Amino acid sequence: MTTFAQNDYSIIKGNVAEKNVNISIINTSFGVSSDNKGDFIMMLPKTEKQVGLLFSCIGYEDTLVSVIPNRDTIE
Repeated sequence: MTTFAQNDYSIIKGNVAEKNVNISIINTSFGVSSDNKGDFIMMLPKTEKQVGLLFSCIGYEDTLVSVIPNRDTIE
């Protein structure tokens, strides 16, 4: 576990109800995959700008979700 003196990151977490869903940040090489229960968690630097999250999984249509990671936790 990593801790920071200043909380400059937002924690993005959720459940996609399917395992092995890839969640990637648009225009970066960063991403995570959901676990066997469909849960995922990632950290993004706090910003007031929209960040695009692309959810993709074999057999499903890709979904793009925009978030503004300006809070400590976004579910």
